[in-house]
Amino acid sequence: MFEKRWAAVPPQLFTVNGSANGVIKVAADACALFKVKQKVIINAATLPVLDQIEVKKILDDNTIVIGPQSANIHTYTDLSAYTTALGAFIFANEQHRALIPYEEVVRAVYEEEPTVANRSILVDQCGDKYTTENPFPVQLSDGSINIGTVNAELEVQLSHQDNVPNPGDVADSVRIGDGEYELDINSDGSINVNVVQAPSNVEKILSVYDEAAGVVAGSETLVVDFVPASASKLYNLQRIEFTGEQIALYRVYKNGTNIATFRTHHGSGLSGRFEFTGASQEGLPIVFGDVIELKTLHQRPGTGSFEGRIQIYETGGIASTDLLLLEDLGDLLTEGSDPIALEA
Repeated sequence: MFEKRWAAVPPQLFTVNGSANGVIKVAADACALFKVKQKVIINAATLPVLDQIEVKKILDDNTIVIGPQSANIHTYTDLSAYTTALGAFIFANEQHRALIPYEEVVRAVYEEEPTVANRSILVDQCGDKYTTENPFPVQLSDGSINIGTVNAELEVQLSHQDNVPNPGDVADSVRIGDGEYELDINSDGSINVNVVQAPSNVEKILSVYDEAAGVVAGSETLVVDFVPASASKLYNLQRIEFTGEQIALYRVYKNGTNIATFRTHHGSGLSGRFEFTGASQEGLPIVFGDVIELKTLHQRPGTGSFEGRIQIYETGGIASTDLLLLEDLGDLLTEGSDPIALEA
């Protein structure tokens, strides 16, 4: 554009036949070349040139309404004879801009209720506000940004090959290393690994129950015991419950060493429990070969029956701490590096 003037608009072909109420359509976005009140010229083969007309309205990106110059804004020109078959087109010469009173300018930029403010919102070249249907165009210096339509996720494509997925694409470099050494891929596409037998995730609770009947006074007697059955498992003592017909002294032994004691009496009842769990709820560690025993001792006349239950938390454990080294595959990393141990 020039100061106080509109630039000339080159010929723009009709995309549909003109209508009787002055409506014409041109290529998308061509409407941005025209302005309301701009004097235009329409021509077509074998038809007279229309040069006393002007733009009355611009309805959208490719729809213009034409009418006589200086006539009412709602007066339109019959353009039904100007068809695409006759190559109808519209253009404009360079000309002075239409004069707009200052009061009209203020009204043009005023945003009505409920906004009630002078408009400073972004619009496109045709004056339409930017919305999800009319998005703001964004482009990098060397291409466009495309955001995926699902959850607005940014779509990223990586490839180790040139020209994938589009011609001209350069292969991406993705490296794996520890800051000093990098993963080395063998010529056949394989990599070398050390395999460590890792603990399984199998968990279960073991409950061992037993009874001791006819326990005489003054004789410490075994009520229930537990011995780990597998060297490949991990065990944790969680709790021991007990009860009896007589008030008694209860002791927990680990490999013959007393690790917990409890006394019952008539004021507290004849039952109780030992708790070995902490915040982790796993309990006291037990290894293969350990023996856990609950024993009772009473000093009451006559005999009594006693019962006990030992609760154990069992997990998969490590079958072997040795590494299975696949030596015949060569070095995992480039020369001078150590192998990487991967959990299996």
